[in-house]
Amino acid sequence: MTDFTEINKLDEILKFIVNQPKNITFGEVKIIFNYPNEKEIDEILHKLEKDGFIQRINDYKDPSNQTLPNYLSTFDGRLFVHSGGYKAKALENDNNRKLTDSELARHQMLDNHLEANTSRLNRLTLWLAIGTIVLALSEIVKFVIFCLSSQKTL
Repeated sequence: MTDFTEINKLDEILKFIVNQPKNITFGEVKIIFNYPNEKEIDEILHKLEKDGFIQRINDYKDPSNQTLPNYLSTFDGRLFVHSGGYKAKALENDNNRKLTDSELARHQMLDNHLEANTSRLNRLTLWLAIGTIVLALSEIVKFVIFCLSSQKTL
């Protein structure tokens, strides 16, 4: 078990406890997984308990009169294992992060396009305004010329 990642260790110990028909002690977990690091096993069991996937029940006294905790899986723990465990949750979180990142990139791209289109629209409006002014001035000049030429004929 020493070459497992933390997620794999959590999943394996949780699967083991879920598949037990009865409660299991800390010592049994240590022996079955043949893992000498009691501190890490204790931390894993504590995390599983904190997450609500196992429940600590009556402590057990071994023959050397050492008190060892007993654990049972909870319904949430069994459901979590059947839904893929910590590895599936990590993959889901990773997929959600990638989806969020792609949505942010898409929003950024849309913002850039919106900004470019707004700039183009403003430029077009300016050219239309200039064209309208030139046309209006042209018509005013024609009107003035017409008025002046009609005054000469009178």
